Amino acid sequence: MKNIDILFLNAQVITMDEIFTIYEPGYVVVNDNQIIELGAQTDLKDHYTAKQTFDCNGKVLMPGL
Repeated sequence: MKNIDILFLNAQVITMDEIFTIYEPGYVVVNDNQIIELGAQTDLKDHYTAKQTFDCNGKVLMPGL
């Protein structure tokens, strides 16, 4: 298990990649004030222990803005 600062779950993650990929539901992993991983929530493995976990309840999360 990797210790992280924040885990956002159950979000509509809109990325800033070249095709503006959307993950719904998606997750974002933050450690040391940096995004270290994001993706479809179905791909999230149980290999993180977060200090804080937020359920976004389907709200939009736009990392990179």
